[in-house]
Amino acid sequence: MFPEKPKSSQTKSRMFKARLFAFALLFAFSSSIQAVSITNVTAVNITPSSFSLVWLSSSASIIPTVSVFADSGGATNLSGQVGIELFPLHTGDPSYTNTYQRRLNQSMLRQKSLSMGVLHVRVSGCLPNTTYYYRIQVTDTNSQQTVVYPNSGALPAVTTALENGFVTQSKQLVINLPGFDPSGLIVTLSNSNSPSILAAVAGDGVANNQVYFNVSDLLASIGGTNFSPMGNQEFAVKFLNSSQGSAAQTYSLYFTPEFGVGQDNLFNYNQFLSLKIGSALLRAGDTVSIPIELNASSVTNFSFTMDLATNRFSNMTLQPLSPSLGSATLQVTASNRIQVNMSAVSGQTFQGDQQIAQFNFVTASNQPSAFIQLSPRSVQARNVDSSVTSNILLQDGRMVVIGNEPLLETSLGANRSRNLTLYGKPGASYQIQYCTNIVNPPAWTYLMRVPMTNLSEVFTGLDGSKTSMFLRAYEFTASDPILDVGPTIGGLPSMILYGTPWTAYEVDYAANLNFPINWNLLARVPLTNSFQFITGINSTTPNLFYWTHPLIADPPIIEAKRVNNVRSLMVYGQAGTNYVLQYSTNLSGTVIWNPLLSYTMTNGFQSITNIANTNPAIFYRIKK
Repeated sequence: MFPEKPKSSQTKSRMFKARLFAFALLFAFSSSIQAVSITNVTAVNITPSSFSLVWLSSSASIIPTVSVFADSGGATNLSGQVGIELFPLHTGDPSYTNTYQRRLNQSMLRQKSLSMGVLHVRVSGCLPNTTYYYRIQVTDTNSQQTVVYPNSGALPAVTTALENGFVTQSKQLVINLPGFDPSGLIVTLSNSNSPSILAAVAGDGVANNQVYFNVSDLLASIGGTNFSPMGNQEFAVKFLNSSQGSAAQTYSLYFTPEFGVGQDNLFNYNQFLSLKIGSALLRAGDTVSIPIELNASSVTNFSFTMDLATNRFSNMTLQPLSPSLGSATLQVTASNRIQVNMSAVSGQTFQGDQQIAQFNFVTASNQPSAFIQLSPRSVQARNVDSSVTSNILLQDGRMVVIGNEPLLETSLGANRSRNLTLYGKPGASYQIQYCTNIVNPPAWTYLMRVPMTNLSEVFTGLDGSKTSMFLRAYEFTASDPILDVGPTIGGLPSMILYGTPWTAYEVDYAANLNFPINWNLLARVPLTNSFQFITGINSTTPNLFYWTHPLIADPPIIEAKRVNNVRSLMVYGQAGTNYVLQYSTNLSGTVIWNPLLSYTMTNGFQSITNIANTNPAIFYRIKK
């Protein structure tokens, strides 16, 4: 409720009814526009009653939809007859025995898979030995682009297994994965003697750096039942990875006619290099250091390129940090590309997890705000035996550089809740608006005001009921002061005053709006930014009304403060007016006023610090 006090020609104000209540924020996604794609679609984990689909997407902010049909033309939709489950998991991390912790871990694994651009959907409730047809649709929630697979022609088919057969030797394969934290990664397993493929999620049922397969879940080449081989069998393991780089490995298992159940086989990835570039959030003109982390089996040297708009930076250097690093060079090979070469000390190798070096540079002060991707590409590495390292994993970094413009970014949280991040200048005020359809002109609607206290503010769990919504943010300065309900600070409610920097305001309150209204002073606010939090709000009175207006102090007002035995004064007056500040140590008898300061106010207030007089009793006055 925002009742408004009648305004005079000199005073404009706004008030609101201060009560504890929640805001419902309706919003979907809009951010930087990028093309969305569907690639590497593969049918996996086929059983008599279910099958799964995995694929790669170029965007992590997506809404996937899978439709299943009884015919290749897509005429008979089986919606309601089969079940569709996004990102199916078994248990998640087995070390969690608490149900709530396990659910949180499963949610984290699903989010990590999605953030990698890796999709996994299970179709259940199927009939044995039956052919099903499917269509995949992905909508990018940032750009509102929709992609359908296949985009034309007959629908792809999957035929379920006939039955579950008896397996003489049931072998389980657990693989230790390379990388810094591969949990959430989807890994596939195949065998040349089986037409089917298995897929598993790193960290599901095993440790975060492991992946688990039951080899007998593969299907036999004939008969439509479980894979039950004999002799030596080779299994190919491959990462489903949307980033540049690849990691594939072959493992051998030996099968005999002897009966065996749950036989564990633990393998490691050999000859690998995992390269990770760090991230940073900073203001334009700041100096920044970006870490380069390495996890390798036994590598003697490696190199990579990185596309980077070099005009955005200056004084770019490469600083070695690891004692195993013998040489490190950085070359600008083009206006938007650098190349990095690193070699180990003679007789040594890069092995294990370590921060090997860091980029140091200064960002250009006059550049606009931007998201800058730090993506290592064209990686080449050599093992200790001089062979080429074939298994390479890359993790991109990012810089968010804040100039004068705000940035908006959207993301998906736990249980596909929608989150919004605003990047901007600390001390600035921003307003976020939305519309559901970009037309000319678009009908933008107020969503929220944000008092920026850091370089970024995150809003989580926002309502995603609207299927399409576009967002924009802009910096504002309130020429007419605005009061908003603020956060709880120290267990008490607060307000946010938006106004014009270097203007003084007065905030008053009243118990009711019956005329004549009895307004009481709550606070005088010397506004140095475009906003300020106001605390000390009465939390026991259920209904209080507040209003604020610019303070034109005539005669001038003086407030004394003492913090940590340091004395200061806040003087309110009229800009352009000369004032004389005086003090006295005794108000009895004939009062002697001593001059302390004479100055002309440039704003509606002036803070006076470093008052040298240490007399325990001192009085001040100010006059024109």
